[in-house]
Amino acid sequence: MAATHDGFKDFVLDQLADLHGVNARAMFGGYGLYQGGDFFGIIHEGRLYFKTNDERRMSDMA
Repeated sequence: MAATHDGFKDFVLDQLADLHGVNARAMFGGYGLYQGGDFFGIIHEGRLYFKTNDERRMSDMA
């Protein structure tokens, strides 16, 4: 894993610090994002992806 990607992971975790219990675990060459035991996103190759569904996607686009 490139150091710049690790730096981005650290940046994302810093931005999410107010959400208690958020952590990153190594996953498929990137990192899975979890709060407690709930998976909610992926950091991969310097990009951040959030898990979503149709209902959430529509509210985010409104």
